Amino acid sequence: MNIRLAYAALGVGVVLSYAVYRYGMYFDVSLYRLEIILYVLAISVILAIAVSGFVMPLNHLGKYRNVLLVTCAPFLISACYVIQFAGTPVSMLGSLEQALRWAAYGAFLMVLLFIGQIGQSYKGIEFGLHGAGVFIGWGSLAGWMGWSTFPDIVMYTGDEQLSSVGARLAGFFQYPNMLGAVLSAFLVWYWLRMLAAQTWRAFLFLMAQVIPVGLTLLLTESRGAWVALAIGWAAGLLLTGREGRKKWILYSGYTMAAAAALYRNTVGAGAGIAAVDRDMRAEGVTLFVLLAACFAGFAVLRFIMLKGGFDGVWRTSICGIACAAAFVTLLPASIQGRLGGGHYETAGARRLFYEDAWRLFKEAPWFGRGGDVWRLQFLRIQQQPYVGNEVHSGYLDMLLELGVIGFALFCIMLTMLLLRLWKLNREGLIPAVVLLSHAAIDFDMAYGFYWLLLFAFIAYFVTAPSFREPFAREPSEAFTLMLRGGALRSSRIAVSVLAATLAVVLLAAAVYAGVRLDGARQAREAASAAAGAARESALRAGLEANPYSTRIRLDLAPLAPPQERAELLSAGLRYEPQSALLLWELGRTYAELGDVPQAEELLREALRLDRFDKAKQTEAVQLLTRLALELRDAGRQADARLAAQAALSLYGAYEALDREVQAMVRLSNDRRFELTAAARTAAELSRKLLEQTDPSLIKPE
Repeated sequence: MNIRLAYAALGVGVVLSYAVYRYGMYFDVSLYRLEIILYVLAISVILAIAVSGFVMPLNHLGKYRNVLLVTCAPFLISACYVIQFAGTPVSMLGSLEQALRWAAYGAFLMVLLFIGQIGQSYKGIEFGLHGAGVFIGWGSLAGWMGWSTFPDIVMYTGDEQLSSVGARLAGFFQYPNMLGAVLSAFLVWYWLRMLAAQTWRAFLFLMAQVIPVGLTLLLTESRGAWVALAIGWAAGLLLTGREGRKKWILYSGYTMAAAAALYRNTVGAGAGIAAVDRDMRAEGVTLFVLLAACFAGFAVLRFIMLKGGFDGVWRTSICGIACAAAFVTLLPASIQGRLGGGHYETAGARRLFYEDAWRLFKEAPWFGRGGDVWRLQFLRIQQQPYVGNEVHSGYLDMLLELGVIGFALFCIMLTMLLLRLWKLNREGLIPAVVLLSHAAIDFDMAYGFYWLLLFAFIAYFVTAPSFREPFAREPSEAFTLMLRGGALRSSRIAVSVLAATLAVVLLAAAVYAGVRLDGARQAREAASAAAGAARESALRAGLEANPYSTRIRLDLAPLAPPQERAELLSAGLRYEPQSALLLWELGRTYAELGDVPQAEELLREALRLDRFDKAKQTEAVQLLTRLALELRDAGRQADARLAAQAALSLYGAYEALDREVQAMVRLSNDRRFELTAAARTAAELSRKLLEQTDPSLIKPE
């Protein structure tokens, strides 16, 4: 491997593995620094292309000149979020963070395409993908076996609707379904690489990856990921060609049969990690012995294939059927039940999510409401008290955030990239369709790693030769086809220079925004480790760097006197006007100030935005009751009666909502909404206060 390939492999592998380790880049604060690095790299690529235009012949520049055009789609999505600032997004910070995310995705794709077309540097992308695959597959398996620790790497649950064995492998993503989707994409990619393996060394490396990945995929118990894998497998049958199809059936069949055999002996490890009497060392030895046996069988299978042992279609079919039968037979009864049917209540919950999302979409159908719209609005529009910070459909989430117009651009982007794969290397559609199909029923797209992986696969396949035509064209020629190279005219040079200048300016602005947001993140972290004046100073510095942050504002509010706190929280509503948290704290602040009308209005609005929060429903009644008692003791009888009336009014709404909820069919992830005894007690105190001061104000029941 030459130095260029080594740098490319190291860079791609480190970026992908780091993104995985940081919880898949689900949280925006984890992305800030990586985003800045990607912006800088993209600016360097643009400048390199621009310089090459002056020092190279114009006809040679053809292969470089449209890099911006190929990668413009993610930047257009970023621009859609920026445009949201001109309207009324539900969260200015949410829209800004999504704009920065998509600019980073575009920068990553640009850098990868630039790397892949230089000589045979596409192999650097391949090696980087392999490195990330090893880290995900073996790292997840190590967590299941208890060899390593990571927060929530295994999800434990006593709900049979969620797991048949009481534990599911969640990996570094802390979410089994996301891990399952990623493993499924890697699995079909490994099978494709096996078809192209020319040497025993390459085949043995892939063999050491593909069976553990198949095992970890089963340990996720992600039915959606299994369906996505089946879709990818069917796509492989269509796209691998006549000769490749035979290997595809045998390699995939043997992989899953071996994974099922390993699963029987491994599934108990994760569920029993907490048990002190388990001999994890013995279980690890058993696993490696079984792996060695499976590897030996795989090697024999390849040897027989090389000798022409499966030339006939009927022989391949029989072997494929045998592998499928072995797979089903070797799986334990518990997992077979999850495969075959039953416990589909989670699908019913998703249906409710989608119904509520559609209602939310109709409020702003054309342009959407910006980033984080579901997370900040679903509590307001949900029909039942469920937990669901994500809408569980990446496409529906994009529709909510960007509306029909932005979603159309999103679909055009995906179509454009898939058409490039169809034209240049159709095998690349297989892992892409796995990822894109699973995102329809889950929130994979909320993870930054999802897009980094998808774009890495796309960049690899459009710059690498097909396994069916390994010597059909050089990688750089494939890239030339993709970019529609040719001699440049002077007008095109002007357009290219303008586009490059604009891109550099936008990326430089993204760098500045990323630095500011990361500075605010560091300030908040410093504040969490400080106390007193140092904590307040750090939070004020963080808020100055990122005035859009509701989290920092809420952390700072308790440190300020009531009047300043009210101003601080009110200012936050300019950036997040329907924030239930801000409105709630502002209502509590006005109650502390003794302003009954303002306190009631704000608390009522906060409860409207999150009506199924029984803790806040209870606290609102208690808060106004306590205020009424304090005002009575202070001699402010009129204000005391007003506060008591407000408390009873909120309690009446709470009581009516409780009756409505009790009549509903409960969901598996229900928030367990109910009328609390504490609320009844507080309401009774307010009622007694009114009886003592003015009985006529008590409404008859």
